[in-house]
Order: sequence, then C-alpha cells, then structure tokens
Amino acid sequence: MLRRRLPLLFVLGLAVAAFAVEGFVLLRTAKVDEEHIYRQELKMKSDGIELTFLGKVTERITTVEGDIITSTMTMRPEKMTVEGEEIDLTDTDEMVEKSTFTAKSNGETVKIEQEASDDEDKDAEASLEEDYRIAQVLSVILDASPRKIGDKWTVALKASDNGARVGSATYEVVSEETVAGIDCLKVSIDSKETEGETPMEATGHQWIAKQGGLNVKSDFKVKNLPILGEVLEATILTELAP
Repeated sequence: MLRRRLPLLFVLGLAVAAFAVEGFVLLRTAKVDEEHIYRQELKMKSDGIELTFLGKVTERITTVEGDIITSTMTMRPEKMTVEGEEIDLTDTDEMVEKSTFTAKSNGETVKIEQEASDDEDKDAEASLEEDYRIAQVLSVILDASPRKIGDKWTVALKASDNGARVGSATYEVVSEETVAGIDCLKVSIDSKETEGETPMEATGHQWIAKQGGLNVKSDFKVKNLPILGEVLEATILTELAP
C-alpha cells in the first residue's frame, strides 16, 4: 500500500563531502552503526482525495564494504490527514515498515529488500520494481569530481532487470546553506524517465553536508509517482530531526 513507499521516498542518494581546493567531493562514506533520524512529509492525491502522511524515518548503517554501503530504513508513521481530517497513527505498530537499502558511494542503487508478512509478500513483490524506479529518479548520482557553486552535470539513467528505466538527470550546485546547524551544499535536481508508459519526473533539491556528507534535507515535486500500479502527483519533504 501507500505506506510501503515511505521508507524509500526520503532520500536515497546520501552523499559524503571531502574538501578540496576547488570544492567538495560528494562521494558517500559511512561507519557501521551510524544512525540518523529524519522527519518526513508526503503529500499526494489518490482518486481525487488529498492525503498527507507525516512520519519518522530512521537510517542505520549495517555494513560498509569498499564503496558498497548497506543500511536499514525504519519508517514509523505518526499522522495521516485525509481531506483535512487528522488521524493519529502513533500507536499503529502494524504500520511500521522496514527495508534494507544498498547503494554505491556514488549514489547508484544496488539492492532493495522489503520486510513483509506472508500475506503481504505478493504486494511486496509487485511493488519492488516501482521502488527501484523511485530510488533512481530521486537519487543524486555522483562522481569523484570536486563540486562548487555553479557546477552542473548530467547523468544518463540506466535500465535494469530490477525495474529501473532509461532516463536522464541533471544536477547543479546552487548555493551554500546552513540547515539544522550543518553547513551544506544545496544541489538542484531535474530527473526524468524517458521510456515506458507514464514516465516519472522529479524536480527538487538536496542539501548535503560539506563535512561528513550527510543528506540533511531534501524536497521533491514528483509527477507520475508509481504506487502499486497507480501514478500520483506528490510532494516529498525530508529533513534531519533536531
């Protein structure tokens, strides 16, 4: 269901910055047991009904092997708003979702695994292809070049057996900002699929810490977000919790 997307919609494309004279090298590094907590807001329309989900996402690094980093993502929903009516979800443990996300240090997705009960296995399998599509479109794909304000680069998105589609993504470092007390580079994102029916498109920003490279904040507007066969328009805001 819709809640299955929440652990993966926040960010994806976590990056670590190393200072260089010409800028910052935005390649991911991480330590085992490193943990970060984010607040997330997802707004969308489904069958003409406006929905807003508020929740908490916990990322915990489990393994680091060379440039391959694996983490667990735990999403705990807190509140849902349906056409202006609020529903408290803090005591609904059955809605807690867990997944395992493996990526390269440059932001490319390697593997996504979902935890599901037996009666959810079929839905989990059906949605996994959509998860890979979402991960690719909402990630910042990097290289070892140092980045500074004004730098712009384009990456060809590749199709995969897991469901990711051919596309293109353009990124630009637009400013230096401090978010949650952390000095960041703000990177704009314009990413889209270029094949298949109802190709997904996303525009937004990611704030990446200059030191340590944490994904501190991200915002996205997404067209044709795939949710179990449906396509929705959505806005996604994720920010490191204080």
